[in-house]
Amino acid sequence: MLALSLTACQPMAVKEKAVKSTVLTIRPESVQIRNEPPVIRVRQRPAHLLQMDSEHLYWARILRRKEWVQPLHEKLVFAVNTNDDLFLHKPSKTLYLRIGQAWWSMPTDKSGKQWPKDALRWQPVKTLPEGFELLPTNDPEWQPAYEASRNPRRNTELEIITVFEPAVLVQLQGEPQLQAIAGTQLQWVANASEPMIYFDGQYYLLLSGRWFSAPVLTDDARWQYATPKLPADFARLPKVAPFAALRATVPGTEEAQAAVAAWSKPHAYALALDSEAAPVEWIDKPEFVPVAGTALKRARNTHSEVLATADHRYWRCEKRAWYVSTDPAGPWKPATVLHPDLAQIPETEPSYHCRFLWPEKVADGQVVFQHTMGYGYHYITDGVVVTGSGYPYATDFIFQPFWQDYIMPMPHPQTYGAGRDKPLGIWYLPQAHNYIHDTEKKPGWHELLH
Repeated sequence: MLALSLTACQPMAVKEKAVKSTVLTIRPESVQIRNEPPVIRVRQRPAHLLQMDSEHLYWARILRRKEWVQPLHEKLVFAVNTNDDLFLHKPSKTLYLRIGQAWWSMPTDKSGKQWPKDALRWQPVKTLPEGFELLPTNDPEWQPAYEASRNPRRNTELEIITVFEPAVLVQLQGEPQLQAIAGTQLQWVANASEPMIYFDGQYYLLLSGRWFSAPVLTDDARWQYATPKLPADFARLPKVAPFAALRATVPGTEEAQAAVAAWSKPHAYALALDSEAAPVEWIDKPEFVPVAGTALKRARNTHSEVLATADHRYWRCEKRAWYVSTDPAGPWKPATVLHPDLAQIPETEPSYHCRFLWPEKVADGQVVFQHTMGYGYHYITDGVVVTGSGYPYATDFIFQPFWQDYIMPMPHPQTYGAGRDKPLGIWYLPQAHNYIHDTEKKPGWHELLH
């Protein structure tokens, strides 16, 4: 596991000036992250996971060309705390959910603000009420919903699973199909949508680089974190597809050791000392909340990652660089030194990944920043590299009194149940073995880093 400590920089070569401050260094044996399993649902029939950020329903206006449309607002609002297109039809107090071209409905309470306590099952619908025809037609964010509303399809086969915490859906096509893995006593679950192995009465499931095990695949199965106690045969997985890629998730293998070595190698990024970051976009006046266990405070009403230290300075972690200002409004200049308290950002905070980014040196009119893979939300635990700290970070929803709606200013960090692609909802990407946001509506999270 991995941790950060504070050490003084060493003098640099000619034409280089050492950053005379504390910087962050990495010790790959003691990073504290969370390895508890998310909610795991396994289905043998078609299903869809509707992941809600909470049981409270946070509604927002649907804008047309970034403008408010009164007739549309009187009919429809959309939920900001889910990954799917979930609408409230205000006249009927009915929820409408779109998945592809199909629609489902469910009545809600009179306020429309709380998930129904005695929620009925989602009912497939063939027709939609008045209001959906007002959805924007030339906006890529809403065009799929508009087109689906013109010719709704009624899907009676799909099961809708609603959850209010980080979760993953594993799809099986029928009963588990077990295939022997050559050279081992392991069996590959060939028809699972996620990497799954069966051995000695246990199913082993790979999520976010972590292995979890359970004796059954039912909803009440007690999944356990299994990476540090994998059967010995996991280290004998063949070096051919689809097993070769799994070897890096098994402690002690050459592939796992190579991944840890790659993690520890810093990557550099140079920034001109006289450069200046764009102003932070605040929603109303800057608001800061305490960071538990530290003297830091975190900004809650902006898309940017901004932290305040007790000396009334403001620190902005963005695009592989740190910026500093004496005022939340800026100007924001590259930081050549870091406040020691920034090394205390706990793993329970959304900005934890910024601990893995630091100014290394100043040379030739530039400050050179370095970061390890921890800045990209990849961490070392039990001898392997995993994705996400495992913490389901709380969401700051900002209420706008004038519009009577909510916005979510800060996207979730990439971890269990979240990603950074858009500030809406959560889901799991099987190909990458981590949780991300839907990429349909906003550029990828990696653009924040590269």
